[in-house]
Amino acid sequence: MSINAFYDIRIGNNCLFARDIYFRDGDGHDIFGLEKPNYPAKISIGNNVWVASKVTILKNSHIADNCIVGIGSIVSKSFKSNSLIAGVPSRIIKKNISWHADYSYYRDMHKVERTCNGSFI
Repeated sequence: MSINAFYDIRIGNNCLFARDIYFRDGDGHDIFGLEKPNYPAKISIGNNVWVASKVTILKNSHIADNCIVGIGSIVSKSFKSNSLIAGVPSRIIKKNISWHADYSYYRDMHKVERTCNGSFI
């Protein structure tokens, strides 16, 4: 994980981050727009957010509670709670989702009748 905090980055509780996550709340150097300066801006990550690998989260981003961000996404805006977010640029792929870090269907595989002789993983 790489965090470049020029201004303000806030991360909630019970978040899960894969490898190669990149946070950047500013441009790293001055860029002056003709109307106004291009200042750094806040990034906020809510509670119980799962961010997959190789995701970039840029300034002015807000990911609300209980969201999942898909592999390789670039986040640069706000998203509501319980959303599956993915893409470049990121967008809502599915609404009304949830996830729990303590649950995996792999743990329940012993309850499923085996249909092959090999291992599951």
